[in-house]
Amino acid sequence: MSFPLGYTGPVSGVILGLIFGYVLENAGFGSSCKLTAQLRFRDWAVFKVMFTAILVAAGGLYLLQGLGIIQVSDMFVPSVMIWGSSLGGVLIGVGMAVGGYCPGTSIVALFSGKLDGCCSCWASVWERWASTRCSIRSKAGCGSRSARMA
Repeated sequence: MSFPLGYTGPVSGVILGLIFGYVLENAGFGSSCKLTAQLRFRDWAVFKVMFTAILVAAGGLYLLQGLGIIQVSDMFVPSVMIWGSSLGGVLIGVGMAVGGYCPGTSIVALFSGKLDGCCSCWASVWERWASTRCSIRSKAGCGSRSARMA
């Protein structure tokens, strides 16, 4: 069963992305000052919103599963590639500390016309490329010839 509207194509992703960006910008989360204040433990608004979203999503999934609307077997959970995930986490953490944006808020800032949002988007693309290169399932290390050829 495809839930909730029976359509999961790219149009639904674009629509939800536009709504998400609009809500982020109106809540003030498109501001690098707001996110760096979170990293300095001065403003807990981002933490409160994210923690609430996680709890609501978890509760919603539990409720939908209990009602028989969705099944756990219908959900896709990707496997973890520890070195690529670790490198990506470090690079995103450094990028958030330096630039003040996470990947989602950098796109909001870009479309709000902020130059630092453009730079942060470019850094996110580079980070994704670098972490993908190290996620190749090979015993060879990151960047080695056999890893590049896999």
